[in-house]
Amino acid sequence: MSNGSRGCLALAFLAVTVTGCETATGPDEGAFDARAALADYQALDAILASDGWRGFLAMGGAVSFPSVAPGAEFAVAGAQSLRVFRGAGDARSFAARLAGAGATPLHAASAPVISPLHRGRTLVYDAELGRYVVDPDRTGAPATGVRLIVYQSVAGKPDPAHEIGYADLIDEGDASAEDIALRLVVVSGERTVLDYRTTLDESGGHGRITVDGFLRDEDDQLDFEIDVSGSEGALDVAFRMAVESRSFEIEGAVAGAKQGESETGDIDVSVAHGGESFRVALTGTPTSLGGTVYLNGNPFVEVSGHPDAPVFARPGGGALTQLERLVLYRVVDIVEDVFDLFENLLDPIDELVILAVIL
Repeated sequence: MSNGSRGCLALAFLAVTVTGCETATGPDEGAFDARAALADYQALDAILASDGWRGFLAMGGAVSFPSVAPGAEFAVAGAQSLRVFRGAGDARSFAARLAGAGATPLHAASAPVISPLHRGRTLVYDAELGRYVVDPDRTGAPATGVRLIVYQSVAGKPDPAHEIGYADLIDEGDASAEDIALRLVVVSGERTVLDYRTTLDESGGHGRITVDGFLRDEDDQLDFEIDVSGSEGALDVAFRMAVESRSFEIEGAVAGAKQGESETGDIDVSVAHGGESFRVALTGTPTSLGGTVYLNGNPFVEVSGHPDAPVFARPGGGALTQLERLVLYRVVDIVEDVFDLFENLLDPIDELVILAVIL
């Protein structure tokens, strides 16, 4: 297990949860509707596998500095030095470093971000250039933002031959109290499939990024609120996600701190499936961890040992069924899902955010 972004130890917990639980023996204790809980996660998976979301992800990966700020080439080198975390492929590192970047004083003109040059313009994907470019013949873009055409995703990239909708990126910085405020709305057919607001603010050496909104497929809607704040040596994340129609709600907090070579991390997450609930409370360092998974307020699984080889035991003994193990894995894995969602939502606008920080 690496140090740095994995200091809060969630990934080590995730990697061995199922294996550890399989070693438990003894009479069964506790009970919950595992099939109903798994159905909640399947609904969440379906939302995150929808055509609208996949088209959004493909669009996000194709937005670039030349697309949104062709006159700012001088800032690209500086931006790349700040964006080394993007190559690490770890959403938690992304959150920490971007929040840290926000902790540096922002230029007074950072809000609004989208320049008058592009406001009211529509951008289409150019496969030869591998990025979005302005189409002067397209209309309908927001007056204080830009419109990007959304396409079907093929191998993770937009397919210009198959449009499925559009995304309006709206700059709300004109009258915003935050340093940066952007809203992104994705429409596919006649339906809004994604609508969220992102803010970045700095005060007294403390950077804060928020995203809140909703994502939906044909059947369900995922509401989300993610708040990431950071200062030198510390990262705090608070989040809530819910599929209200299923009474499925996730709420929690992740905190990490690093002083010199010493790292500590805490995770406290509650997941409600209708009338049943789990809570994961875990604390650790690079060499030790301890915590408990609770079911309906009662201890369900205890965790201890080294992050690379933790020990899991149910109070009083007792083995978990296969379905229970699957649910437990998803309950703990939801922390990483939150970080991945955060990174994906920022993907089409992170270059704008970083550009504002540099300028």
